[in-house]
Amino acid sequence: MIISDGELALIVPSKELKEEALRYKEEHFANGDMQVHGSGGLAYYDDYDAWLKHIDAIRKMQADVDVKTSTFFSRRLSDGKLIGCVKIHHTLNDEIRNGGHVAYGIRPSERGKGYGTKQLKLILEFAKREGMGQVIVACDKDNVASAKTAMSCGGVLLKEFNEDGIIKQHYFFEMKKVLCVGFKGKNNFSYVLTASMPSKHLFLTNSHGGLKKDMNSVSGEYDPVIMFGVDKTLTSTVRIEKVAVWDGKRLVSNLKLERLKDSLGAAGIQAVISENPTAYLCNDAYWQALHKFSGKAVFIHVPTMRHADEVFEEKVRRALSTWLEKW
Repeated sequence: MIISDGELALIVPSKELKEEALRYKEEHFANGDMQVHGSGGLAYYDDYDAWLKHIDAIRKMQADVDVKTSTFFSRRLSDGKLIGCVKIHHTLNDEIRNGGHVAYGIRPSERGKGYGTKQLKLILEFAKREGMGQVIVACDKDNVASAKTAMSCGGVLLKEFNEDGIIKQHYFFEMKKVLCVGFKGKNNFSYVLTASMPSKHLFLTNSHGGLKKDMNSVSGEYDPVIMFGVDKTLTSTVRIEKVAVWDGKRLVSNLKLERLKDSLGAAGIQAVISENPTAYLCNDAYWQALHKFSGKAVFIHVPTMRHADEVFEEKVRRALSTWLEKW
């Protein structure tokens, strides 16, 4: 047993479950289902042991697999019956990004009983325990039941997109409390980036006194705080600030900035990490955040809107998403 809510439990598929698992698969086929959703391809394996080797390999990232994927059955504790199947990608790459982190399904005879919601809540708790910063669940827009399940578990609609003529939806789940901070002004790219992020937003007043008041208004713990500011000298690159200095006191981010730089590079954005404090409002705001949140903040300088388009904006979002996944 991996995790339980007292009614359902996530369990790792094993040889001992072979007969139950085959009955689970056959029930799908008898119902006209050609796939066993959330199973990592159980429907395509005639040999159960071969399927076990496959899901073990993707969990251990063997055989040239670059994304770790965990696969579970959900078992009803009252009678031991297998109710559903769920898999979760611990990270996403471009090949599987549109499909999100989680895929799940419920056996036909147990649908419409609320088990989809229970199973999703269990895998989200698993993701949280694994240290994942965020989870995205994808579904077809016309799959109203799946959308309701995602929303009932706290999912927020992140975006809709067309894939092969089908409108898809991404629902976002925040495993950690993330605060995104930018400066006020709709023609300010820091504002645009901040507003596009699915996390909580804070927009700072463009004055020392105003931004200090804005920062003091924030209550609660956040980990991390991601801040954006504009640097007119930047065109196609970004600069990650590591240090802020105010009134002679030097504060340093304790976040994994090299990993952030790597995520930006993988998304196609060149980034550098600077240990030279900037001046004026950006430095002041960053110092306030580092002080208030015990170093759990990062400040990213980005180009102006003249040099940043929607493609650049999407690359930044993707990089931050990848960084938070590997949190």
